[in-house]
Amino acid sequence: MESKDAESMDAESMDAEPMDAEPKNGGPKESDRKDEKHTFRIVTRGPNGELRTRDYVKPDALMKMHTQIGIDDCSTDLGLRGMPVFRGLIGPMPEGKGVVRYESPEVFETLTKEWSVAMPKRRSRSRTRS
Repeated sequence: MESKDAESMDAESMDAEPMDAEPKNGGPKESDRKDEKHTFRIVTRGPNGELRTRDYVKPDALMKMHTQIGIDDCSTDLGLRGMPVFRGLIGPMPEGKGVVRYESPEVFETLTKEWSVAMPKRRSRSRTRS
């Protein structure tokens, strides 16, 4: 058998999957992600201490209220990559299908503390009788 040199193997592996092919991990194609409709959910704290949630269907209205300072390029959720990052808000975070969540720093800190203190439900082991 002939062995292939490294250069020809690299060229073959690069040609193995076209750039616009469906990803092997089953995730959305790049072109599909750009066409998805998103609801942008902003969560802040009201003057009485209650959580206030406001949903924006169009990013234009959101851009008028908040200053975009960049785009997310490092999220482990690939669907969030390319989403806007706003001054004074924590996010983007996934919240259900088609919903991108942003929180004020105070809300993020409070909810994170509540989440970390919450006790997980203890499951009892099932015992088998002999």
